[in-house]
Amino acid sequence: MEFGLRRAHGPDGALAASRAAYIGGCVATSNVLAGKVFGIPVRGTHAHSWVMSFQTEYEAFEAYAEVMPGNCVFRSTLTTPSKESGTPWRWGRRLRSAGKDLAAFASTPETLAT
Repeated sequence: MEFGLRRAHGPDGALAASRAAYIGGCVATSNVLAGKVFGIPVRGTHAHSWVMSFQTEYEAFEAYAEVMPGNCVFRSTLTTPSKESGTPWRWGRRLRSAGKDLAAFASTPETLAT
C-alpha cells in the first residue's frame, strides 16, 4: 500500500511514483487517478474527522467496522496518547469472532519523545 501522493512533486510525479510503487510490489495506492489510469487497486483510510465525530474512539471503530466489515485495516501506534489505544486490537478480535477477518493490521512500534 502506498500513500506517496501527499509528498510527490506535482501531479505527474505523483502518478509516476504510484505506478513505480505498484510495479515494485505495493498492492494498492491511495492515488485515485493512478488507479484509473494504470488499473492499480485503490485503497485508503478514513479521515481523522471520522474518529473525531464520535464520542469515543471505540464507537468510531465500531461504526467503521459495521460499514466495512470485510475491508478493515486497523493501525495501532504506541504513540497514541489515548486510554483507548487498544481499540484496534479489540475490534480485530471482535470481527474475527463474528466470522470476519481484518484485511490487515499494522502496528508501528514508535516511542514518545520525552
